[in-house]
Amino acid sequence: MRKIRLFFLGAFLLSSALFGKNLVLTSISSTYSLGKELTKGTNIRVESVFGSDTSMTMIREAIAADSFVPPKEKVDAVIDISKIWLEDNLFERIRQENIHTVEIDASYPFDSKKSMLFFNYDKEGKVIPYVWMGTKNLVRMAAIITKDLIALYPKETGTLEKNLVTFTGKVMEMEEYGNKAFLEVDSAEVINLSPNINYFLNDFNIFAEERTPEEVTEETVKKIMDETGLKVFVSDRWLKKKVVKEIEQNGGSFVVLNTLDIPMDKDGKMDEEAIWKSYKNNIDALKKAFLK
Repeated sequence: MRKIRLFFLGAFLLSSALFGKNLVLTSISSTYSLGKELTKGTNIRVESVFGSDTSMTMIREAIAADSFVPPKEKVDAVIDISKIWLEDNLFERIRQENIHTVEIDASYPFDSKKSMLFFNYDKEGKVIPYVWMGTKNLVRMAAIITKDLIALYPKETGTLEKNLVTFTGKVMEMEEYGNKAFLEVDSAEVINLSPNINYFLNDFNIFAEERTPEEVTEETVKKIMDETGLKVFVSDRWLKKKVVKEIEQNGGSFVVLNTLDIPMDKDGKMDEEAIWKSYKNNIDALKKAFLK
């Protein structure tokens, strides 16, 4: 597994020069991208406590590190998905410093009138946390965040509501882009090696034959392709180079879909446009594989 280096530069982490009033923090790429999109044109500052070098799976370790320095400024809220991803414990840490900090859990609507997210589960019955990979979930996450931000910043209601409408429209456009792309191929079917990408496959109606990475070896590639009649393997992790080469030599393709587990980088920071870029890149990569 790729090791993600943790850089905790004092000047980077939550300095008074970087952050001001109306501060909302987050720690993962998806919620950072969502928060930035939904607060455009407002006085709300959404910032991530990490740069682009810290993956989701490293968050708890990173926050527990001695080099992690909580902000001195008042933090109004923390956007997380802790209901389904316990490793996302930023709120717990910030709450120790400020009793008034509010948690905005983008994975769970405390308002009974709001729609729940759709969840996929792993073999152990745990919720797969990459919920934003489904377009329907993405819209619901945005609605949850917006509602709570309006409660915290009522003077920003008009802009926040307008941003939610704009965001929802952009999601629908991306959905249309994907659906059109996959309608242009003869068969939108894959051999799926990771449950983490099920949200994406399900929402774009891509049929998947399930296999584990351990099942796919140099010796078994051709057999699996013959048994399933499929040639496109997908995952969120890389296979060994020899296995990928074997897939390609048998006329197939291997596609790694981006879950944003590892943030997209822009000048050392998380990319604000990561949600849109990851969706488009995933759609384009799959379409290219289908057309091969």
